[in-house]
Amino acid sequence: MKAPLNLSSAIEKAVVIFAFLPVITMVYPEITSAAHSPQDIGEKALVFQVNSKQTPNLQSNQIVVEEENPTLKNPCYPAPADSCNPNVNPLAQTAVAEIKPASTPVANSYAGRSYTKEEVEALIVAYSAQYGIDPQTPKCIAFHESGYNQFSKNKRSTASGVFQYLNSTWKATDEGKAGHSVFDADANVKAAVKYMAVHKKTTPWMVRGKCPALSFVK
Repeated sequence: MKAPLNLSSAIEKAVVIFAFLPVITMVYPEITSAAHSPQDIGEKALVFQVNSKQTPNLQSNQIVVEEENPTLKNPCYPAPADSCNPNVNPLAQTAVAEIKPASTPVANSYAGRSYTKEEVEALIVAYSAQYGIDPQTPKCIAFHESGYNQFSKNKRSTASGVFQYLNSTWKATDEGKAGHSVFDADANVKAAVKYMAVHKKTTPWMVRGKCPALSFVK
């Protein structure tokens, strides 16, 4: 048989529980956090979101330094600026103010004679006289194409030599068929001047518009 409920004892127990309630909330904070309303949680989330937007983006402030492509200023890089055909498009080619005499072959197996600018120009005059044409036209074309540099080599195509012959075109010439190198100034000049005299045109060279019209001398 259960003992009758002692009211005074129950009251004493309740007083003890309420007395220790602050201690319980300090030891177990989860109990108090559960009492926060959804509105309080939402306000805290909003504050966090605003603060996160104010955080500076360090990555956006980084400065990326890109290395400049040297060929933009010098299409002949790493060779001197005047050592190859200045531009890909012959129509946009500019005259080379000064060409240094070629000394050693560049990226080819040619081991023949090296010609200075003046010697190349003399070859053009000599072959022009032999084939009966005014030397001013081939001289102008050669100057715009290579600056009289027998080792001139376009970095973006196979155009090479004094008159910038493509490999396929050079192989079709008499000099190319005979095994002469496109970098052989004598063979290159002879092939070009002979073509102009025989075909009576300068069509293959797109810089012809910058030069005098082809004319024959008696």
